[in-house]
Amino acid sequence: MEKNPAAVALGKMGGSVKSAAKTKSSVANGKLGGRPRTYLHAVQELNAGLGQWENKSDSPLSRDEAAKQIKQLRQWAKDDGSGKKYRTIKVFLTT
Repeated sequence: MEKNPAAVALGKMGGSVKSAAKTKSSVANGKLGGRPRTYLHAVQELNAGLGQWENKSDSPLSRDEAAKQIKQLRQWAKDDGSGKKYRTIKVFLTT
């Protein structure tokens, strides 16, 4: 099987070579908003005395973990009649 010498040369260089097709696809992706942001969630509790939201979770959580934790916290607040309020916020990561 004979290999195309141009394809072999591009393959050795990896993705570092810009072709017309790659440039076109990059422009098209940029028009769609570019690369999606990476973020996690934090759970916060309202401190009624101060009127401020305070972090309840020690570390950022995935969307599903945050949803599970906040559901549990809200159920506990409902059960004990404390009336505590909780919310989730997005935490943007810098990479």
